[in-house]
Amino acid sequence: MKRIVFWALPLVLIGALTTQGFAQDVKWKGTEYEDYMLVYNEKDNAKKAAGAEKYFVDHKDADPIALTQIYSMMLLSYANGGNWAKTIETVERPNLAPNLTPAEKQRYTQIGLLAATNLKNNAKTIEYSEKVLKDDPKNLNALVTLSGVLSSTMPTAAGPAQTTQIARTLDITKQALALPKPADVPDAQWNQIQVQLRETSALMLLNQMKYPESIVEAQAALKINSKDSYAWYLIGLNHKASLAELIKKYRALLDKYNENRTTADQIALDEMKTAYQVAEKIASDKTDETLDAFARSVAAGGPSATPAREELQKLFTGTPAELNALIESKKTSTGN
Repeated sequence: MKRIVFWALPLVLIGALTTQGFAQDVKWKGTEYEDYMLVYNEKDNAKKAAGAEKYFVDHKDADPIALTQIYSMMLLSYANGGNWAKTIETVERPNLAPNLTPAEKQRYTQIGLLAATNLKNNAKTIEYSEKVLKDDPKNLNALVTLSGVLSSTMPTAAGPAQTTQIARTLDITKQALALPKPADVPDAQWNQIQVQLRETSALMLLNQMKYPESIVEAQAALKINSKDSYAWYLIGLNHKASLAELIKKYRALLDKYNENRTTADQIALDEMKTAYQVAEKIASDKTDETLDAFARSVAAGGPSATPAREELQKLFTGTPAELNALIESKKTSTGN
């Protein structure tokens, strides 16, 4: 089992957090209307949220329509002000808003996901991603976010928990990859998301030891960015995993040939010699592919360059100058 490489969380795709319209058909009592208007007209997010909090203290028995509107203003003020702790706290107090519609509840659950992501609260991010997907199984933001947080919170110990989470991460990632590009998402942002999803898929497949499939996913990322260091690193890890088995096979065939050199007839000996030579050529070619991928990762730079160089140094048999020359030769390379 290859180690899980932690990667960045995805970009969040939540639209503008607009405030609600003026409450209609409300039965006002005492100073409820005046206090409502103070909150409604306030432009400062922090003051607006504070006014809403006070409204619930002073007018807890107000008209349900007014309370629901005040709740919405409070929640959106916290979110627009970047007070993510209070945002998520407010999302989890829906009892304050008796008249929330199903559509509003779904929207506020998505805002809860935004808050959890910004707080870097992985448990809450997973919780709210799942809630969003329960209402909207094809919600791109929830799928992309859940893919990222699941891949970055993988159990480190091999076992059923890790196996289950790898499979779950791969499933969520594939669902995200199956969705079309939203019209309002810029191409540059979409490409970043697609690269990350492909890399996550490649990483999960690598850990499932599905090496050819993992390489295909990493190559898909490289079609978007041919110099993506992490994708090249993943390809190198896949080749390295395959290389270990190929070298083992070659050595076993070579040992068999040497053990039978004095006892086997010439035809059998020639067959054994051909077998180990073919295995040697296959292992040699795979070594070259492995070195090439790690060298490209180092040449591309970024966080993956350091572990890629470490892998490269383990396999490369030439001089340090020759190693540097190999890396330098890949800096102008494009494509995969």
